[in-house]
Amino acid sequence: MESTTRQDRDGDRAAQEAERWFARLRAGTGVAERAAFERWREHPAHARAYAEVERLWSELGKLSAEEELRRWSAQALAADARKRPRLARRSGWRAGIALAATMLVAIGVGIGLGSTRGPRSGPEPAGEWFESEGGQLRSVVLADGSKLTLNAGSAVEVRLGARERHLRLSRGEALFEVAHDARRPFVVEAGARAVRALGTRFQVRRESEAVTVTLLQGSVAVEHEGDEALRLAPGDQLVYDERSIRNRRHVDPDIASSWTRGRLIFRSTPLAEALAEMNRYANPPLRLGDARLASTPISGTLRVGDSASMALALSALLPLQAQPQGDGTILLTPKVGG
Repeated sequence: MESTTRQDRDGDRAAQEAERWFARLRAGTGVAERAAFERWREHPAHARAYAEVERLWSELGKLSAEEELRRWSAQALAADARKRPRLARRSGWRAGIALAATMLVAIGVGIGLGSTRGPRSGPEPAGEWFESEGGQLRSVVLADGSKLTLNAGSAVEVRLGARERHLRLSRGEALFEVAHDARRPFVVEAGARAVRALGTRFQVRRESEAVTVTLLQGSVAVEHEGDEALRLAPGDQLVYDERSIRNRRHVDPDIASSWTRGRLIFRSTPLAEALAEMNRYANPPLRLGDARLASTPISGTLRVGDSASMALALSALLPLQAQPQGDGTILLTPKVGG
């Protein structure tokens, strides 16, 4: 009996921690906090608790009547906080929706979803915007169960219609984990082309005029009006602009998606390119004091975070020294005698 009670307490604690993490991730987190979450989720009980929270949120999104949503939200909020663990253990769909409704109000009113809804026009579903600030990663679970992970400084518009799930990446980078729904294709628009997927994992990056599509798992087709769709296999990466296909190559999916785990992995990457990626998270930014260093290849794994830590890591990998500047930047120069 004592063992069962202890297990219940541990389960309640994991459920409450999972709810807090879910709320924080939807509101947006920094890279360090995202890494802390991934460490927390490594525990099997924590992973199960978080998966249950995601499931409840998905079920909440399937409620078709706003009046029923308000009713369950009111019931959930009326429950005494001391009774919440018992409510969490209560079996059945209604108890789960009540718990999820509590989360909806806590997130939507308490800390904000960080999104705005566009105006409705006829049967067109309202657009919902999800954004992340500089140095911030953000995870979002959509009403259909699909998941988005936004890289720093990114924005995605989402429209979940009856016949199609249409998303538009306006800037930055996002990882899409698509919930299977054969009746509603999942289409991501970015620049001149669109990516169509069913039950897959892929990421899209939009930078200036160039768009990069990387398939991590499953299958996608990159479409352009008047052209034959290009099908990608896992590990394929396609780069295009408004006029043409720039490049198609095969990459390591783990390296390409390392940013989602709070790390940056470089394999013989030119230093200037690596710094551009680091500066998405670094504040103050890092810059080179000698243009001849730009093509220096760098290989290694860096945990993204504060600029000083990244500068120290670079100094350990390469013969560089870091010098804080009056303008707030950190200047990287060759070590004397290096």
